[in-house]
Amino acid sequence: MNGDELDALLERYRVAHSRIAANLVDLDNHRAYEILSNGDVGPATVGRVGAALEAAPLLWRWLTQLGDIVDRAGELRQQGRPRGERAQQLRELLAGRSVVLSTDDVPLGERGMLDPKTTTRSITVEELIERMGAVYGPLRDAVAEIDSIWSGVLPRLDAARRSLASMGQHLQEAGVGEPAEMAAARLALEELDRIVLTDPLAVGPNAGRDLDAAVEDAADRVDALMAEAASLSAELAGIDKRLASLRLLRAQAAAAYSEAKAKIAAPGELIKPPGPQIIDGVGGLAEQATSIATMGPVALAEFRRWNRTAQAVADQLERALSANRAGLDRRDELRGRLAAYRAKARAMGIAAVTHPDLADLADSAHNELFTAPVDVARASSLVERYGDGLRKASDGGST
Repeated sequence: MNGDELDALLERYRVAHSRIAANLVDLDNHRAYEILSNGDVGPATVGRVGAALEAAPLLWRWLTQLGDIVDRAGELRQQGRPRGERAQQLRELLAGRSVVLSTDDVPLGERGMLDPKTTTRSITVEELIERMGAVYGPLRDAVAEIDSIWSGVLPRLDAARRSLASMGQHLQEAGVGEPAEMAAARLALEELDRIVLTDPLAVGPNAGRDLDAAVEDAADRVDALMAEAASLSAELAGIDKRLASLRLLRAQAAAAYSEAKAKIAAPGELIKPPGPQIIDGVGGLAEQATSIATMGPVALAEFRRWNRTAQAVADQLERALSANRAGLDRRDELRGRLAAYRAKARAMGIAAVTHPDLADLADSAHNELFTAPVDVARASSLVERYGDGLRKASDGGST
C-alpha cells in the first residue's frame, strides 16, 4: 500500500468517523430511542431489538477507538510523506489489526512456559466499522418503525379521546346512559395508549384502524340513542359520527403534513390543515352542534346550515390529506417495489458477489427510502434502475 493509498484510506476513515458520530448523536436524541434505551420496554420490542440494545453502549466506545486511530494516523501523516518506518506504522494503524476489542487473562493452567499472561482480540478498522453497522442498523430500523407507528397511531389516539369525550358529554346532557360500544372503544383506546409507548413494536398493523372502527361503532350507537331521545328530525342523528370523522380526518391531514415536511425532500405544495379548534374550539363545529338541540323550531334549519359548513371543512381537510400524503404514498410504494425486487433477486439466486452493481443499487435505494428526508425522485430512479437490472440479469444480460 503506497502513500497515496494510505492518504485515501485515512481520509475515508476521517469521513466515516464524522458521519458515524453525527448519526449516533441523532440516534441518542431521538425520542423513540430514548424509550428503547430506558430499559423498561415490553417483550415484543425487546424481542426485536434486545440484542442490539445490549450492544448499543459499545458504539460510543468503538467510535472513540476509531477516532483515536484517525488522530494517531493524522499525527504520523503530519510528520511528512509516509516512508520507511512511518509508512509501516500507518499501514499497521489503517490496514492492520489495530483495534483492540478485548484483553483477557489466561489462567495459569492454560499457559505454556512461553505464553503471555493475557490474550488480546484485535480487528481491523474496516471490521470495526462493519461491527458498528451491524449494531446500528437494527436500532435505526427500529427507531424508524416506531416513528412510523407513532405517526399513524398518536393522532388517532387524540382523535378517539376527543370523540369519546364529546359523546359522553352529549349523552350526559340528554340524560342517556353510555352504551356498551363506548366502553369497548374506551378499553381499546386505553390498551393502545398503554402499549404504544411501552411496547411500540407490539402495535399491530391494524391497531389504528381497529380503534377507529371501535370509535365509529360507539359513535353509531350514541347517535342512535340520541336520535331516540331527541325531538329533532332524524337528520340530527349523524352529528357525533360526523364530528368523529372530521376529527380523524383533521388528525390524519395534520400528521401527514408534519411527516411530509420531516421525511420527504421537496414534498411539493403541502397544505397545512386548520387546528383542532375548528371542530372543538369556541364556536367550533362541536359547540355549534351542541347548541342546535336547544333551538326549538329553527333547529332543523340550523342543522342544515351546520351540515353545509361541516361539508366545506371536510372538503378542505380531504384536499389537505391528499396533497400531504402524495410524497409519503409514493415513498411507501417505492419501498414495496424495492422489497418485491429484492425478493425476486433472492428467488433468482442473484447475489451481491455475482452482481455487485445490482447489490449497490439495491442498497442505495434502501438507504434513500429509509433515510429522512427522502428524495423521492432519486429513490424512484434507483428502484427503476434496480428493476431494469434484475430484468437484464434474468435474461442473461449484463447489469
